[in-house]
Amino acid sequence: MHILPIVTKLLRAHPQLDVHLILVDRVIRLVEEGIDVAVRIADLSDSSLHAIRIAEVRRVLVASPAYLAERGVPAQVSDLPKHDLIAFDSFALNSEWRFTQSGRPSIRCEPRLLTNSVEAAIDAALDGLGIARALSYQVDAHVRAGRLRYVLPEFDPPGVPVSLLFQANRRGSPNVQALIAAAQEYFRSGKITYSANFAASA
Repeated sequence: MHILPIVTKLLRAHPQLDVHLILVDRVIRLVEEGIDVAVRIADLSDSSLHAIRIAEVRRVLVASPAYLAERGVPAQVSDLPKHDLIAFDSFALNSEWRFTQSGRPSIRCEPRLLTNSVEAAIDAALDGLGIARALSYQVDAHVRAGRLRYVLPEFDPPGVPVSLLFQANRRGSPNVQALIAAAQEYFRSGKITYSANFAASA
């Protein structure tokens, strides 16, 4: 959604550059897998890898206008168990959804639909099945188009950083420098980013 445009621009600007773009839903081991740069959405633990923060995304709740018209708009986090919930399993920690600025900072998530596909969760929300949790970049276009509405945005947890990770000895690589510069320029333009565990080898 957002990394491919960066890669496409690099390929057009550098005719001699070849890119191996790997899109996976797991943590990449840069050294073992021969990866130059990884993009991760996470609070990063200490490591020997260098990290450059390029953006931030939020975990948000969304539902279709039709669902909210039928079932009502939750006013508090404590209202959520009364609703049909749609969960993407990577976002539910110990079957809980966590929040901030709330008298109830987490709720037990007992979803009507639990899926390992965020696309399926969003499609179900679009179809009026219930309230889904996703990352802000994944639903932004639907919200702007009026197909989905944010639910309880005042209780969203803190933003999650999006970072470029690379080995210290690769910082001087022209390939790595070009990708970092292109990503920083892209996100400075106001774009919202993807990548729960994406890796690019250039």
